[in-house]
Amino acid sequence: MREWLREQWNDIKGNVKYGAIVFVAGVALTAVGILTHGLTWWQQSILLFVFGLVLAWAIAATVLSIRRSNAPHLSPPTTKTPVSLRERVFVLCNEMSAYAGERQQRPDEEKLFAQYGNGGKEFAEHYDAEIQSWDDKLSAGYWLYFRDRACSLRHELVINGASDGILDKALSDLDREAKRGYTESLRTLMERLRYAASTLP
Repeated sequence: MREWLREQWNDIKGNVKYGAIVFVAGVALTAVGILTHGLTWWQQSILLFVFGLVLAWAIAATVLSIRRSNAPHLSPPTTKTPVSLRERVFVLCNEMSAYAGERQQRPDEEKLFAQYGNGGKEFAEHYDAEIQSWDDKLSAGYWLYFRDRACSLRHELVINGASDGILDKALSDLDREAKRGYTESLRTLMERLRYAASTLP
């Protein structure tokens, strides 16, 4: 019902506006005629001049008010409080920890080996489908979401005097093809980043 009424209003609103303008203009002319009836020509001129000024002022005030209300409201620029290196390191580590925690446990390689034998084709197929696929997905998520930030933060830590060989080795290990121990390298990276950040002044 509301949509139908809206459609009907959209169809006739142009005519309604025109009718309203004609009505207001007719009332205004009638009022002018009544006010100027019996006055001399110079009195009529003064009255029409004053009426014109009031009308022009009212139109100008309305237009300015509409423009002001439609103008975008610009709020004063807010200065962001810079986030410290330590805070950025801990944020990254928390995100990596959550990412690793969302992953299911890595399939048991020894169990798979015992089930499908020593180096056979069936073992290789199951290894690729279950274990290597798990490693690749973990590695892809690290590269996609965290690697660049981790490397940038490592460089900032070095600049601030918090270099760490174990941290560098974990970053290097995570850049290689994902194999057994990838999760441990990710865990080591988080631990060493946190430790390096904690040594900052």
